[in-house]
Amino acid sequence: MKIGEVLKEYRLSQNKNQKNFINGIVSQPYYSKVEQGIHRITAEDLIKILNYNGIELEEFFRKFNYQDGFIHFPKKDFSRMMREAYYENDQEKIGEIKKLIEESNLSKKDKNDTFLIIEASLETMSKPNEQVNEELKRKMQKRLFEIEDFNETNVGIFCDFIELYNFDTGKIIGNKILNQYQNTNSIKMQIALLTIVANLMILAIKENREEEINIFLKKTEKIKMVPELTFYKLVILFLKNLIYYRNTFQIKYLKECLRLKRMISEIGMDSYAEELNNFLKENIK
Repeated sequence: MKIGEVLKEYRLSQNKNQKNFINGIVSQPYYSKVEQGIHRITAEDLIKILNYNGIELEEFFRKFNYQDGFIHFPKKDFSRMMREAYYENDQEKIGEIKKLIEESNLSKKDKNDTFLIIEASLETMSKPNEQVNEELKRKMQKRLFEIEDFNETNVGIFCDFIELYNFDTGKIIGNKILNQYQNTNSIKMQIALLTIVANLMILAIKENREEEINIFLKKTEKIKMVPELTFYKLVILFLKNLIYYRNTFQIKYLKECLRLKRMISEIGMDSYAEELNNFLKENIK
C-alpha cells in the first residue's frame, strides 16, 4: 500500500509535521502508521485530509498506481521538494526526499539526474561559491548546457544554482531561457525571468562587465508590473542604480540604492535587504 507514502510526500512538500497535516481528522499515532503502510485509511478520512491541505483528488491519485505498488512521482515534484528543502536549509528533509527517490519509478537516468541536483544543493548549502567542488560545478553546467527546451523545472533549477556559474556561462543559458519565455503571461515564469536577470546583474557587477547587461534589462522592461513582481522589480532597480553609480559616481544613484533597500526591508524582506546592503558596500568603487 503506497497511499501513506504519497501523503508523506505532500506533507513534506508543505513543510508540516504529522499533527499539523491531519488537523485532528485521525489520531497522530494512527496516521503515523498510515504513512508507514501499517494501517489503512478510510476514503472519508483521506478526502478530509486532502481537502484540509488543499490537495486535489485527481492530482493525488495521479501520484501512484494502486495496482503495481510503485510510487509514480513526476520528476519535477522531487525537484520542487528539493528546492524547498534547500531554501529552508533542511538537510534532514533532503535525506527523506532521497529515500523517496530511491523508491520511486523514475528511470535510472532521472534518478542520477535528481541526485546530482540534491548533491549540488547540499554543497551550496554548506559552502561559499568559491569553495564548491569544481567537478560538481562542471557536472551542473553540463547538465544545463545539454537542455534544448527549458521547462518550468529546468528554469527553476537554473535559478537556484546560477551562483555556481560565471557570467559567461550564465549569460548563455539565461539568454536561452529569456528568448524562450519572453512573451509568457505566467506570473511564476515572469518571476523566474526577473530572478535570472537580477542574478546575471550581480555576476556582471562582480566581474566588472556591467556594460553587457543592457540586452537583458531591455527584455525585463517588457514584463508588465503586477503586485506579485514588486520585490523582483525593486531588486533589479537597486542593481541598476548601483551600476549607474559605479559608472558615474553620482551620489543620486547611491541615495536611490539606499532608498530601495529601505523599501525592500519595509515590505518584510529584512534579511535580503541586509544582503543587498552588504553587496552595496562590497561593490562601491
